[in-house]
Amino acid sequence: MLPGSPDSFPQDSPPGRVLALSAADCDGAAVLDVIGPPTGEVRHHHELVCLQRWLAPLTVRPLRSDGGWQVLRPQMRLWRPEEAQHFQWNGSVHQHFVLITRQRIERILERPYARCGIDRWGGRDFDDRLVTQLVTAMTQDCADRSPAGPLVVDALVTALVHRLATSTPPSPVRTRLSPARVRRVLDFIEAELHRPLCLDELAAQADVGVRRFCAAFRDAVGTSPHQHLLRRRVERAKQLLRDGTLSLADVAAAVGFSDQSQFTRTFTRIAGSSPGRYRGRSPAAD
Repeated sequence: MLPGSPDSFPQDSPPGRVLALSAADCDGAAVLDVIGPPTGEVRHHHELVCLQRWLAPLTVRPLRSDGGWQVLRPQMRLWRPEEAQHFQWNGSVHQHFVLITRQRIERILERPYARCGIDRWGGRDFDDRLVTQLVTAMTQDCADRSPAGPLVVDALVTALVHRLATSTPPSPVRTRLSPARVRRVLDFIEAELHRPLCLDELAAQADVGVRRFCAAFRDAVGTSPHQHLLRRRVERAKQLLRDGTLSLADVAAAVGFSDQSQFTRTFTRIAGSSPGRYRGRSPAAD
């Protein structure tokens, strides 16, 4: 049986409040309209093609890497058969899921799944107007309890598969930071050079998700947030070294380095000389 019921929905915690579910007699497909629980984890290897759509910002973090929390804007993702899905989420979010067997896709396209071209949509988050319309129509029919039986969902699934097989995935839309947002981030960095900073804090200043912040910052400033932060710490350290009132250890702490050794390595790499040698130079030489 296709796993399309709340009891068999592939996640570790209950699926929350199910708003609509396709009938069990749909041909190799299932549709789920659900509001998820406030928090939870997914540890799952997909057997089917799973199209996931979230209708509000989704806060997630991976469970198999060191990645931190990130906020995903409302969009879609296609999970490919055999693809691992291991993440934790925070915050109840309204989501739609369309699950399709490889056999159903092969019958629709009349060729083996490996030649269907569906998998090229995986590995990215995307927006596509037609796919969105088809998924919305599916969930609406399910909410109406499918008065025409499985015919509507079957037809919409067929249209969805043809769309995925015959179209190129849309290119990701790059986030651009306005000058005011860039200035807010840069001012925040300047004010907080004395302590550790994380991407969540910087992205919050720009009012964008962490995943898009790094590329948007690089486009606007010309370097990564990490590189910019280190260079600004070194420039602040130069000022303190020229002043000459603080020890090297105190300078390191004042510009956010964990210890003098870390400060010395970073300063030497960026400034071209050690902090001690830099201090011995005339300020006019810099």
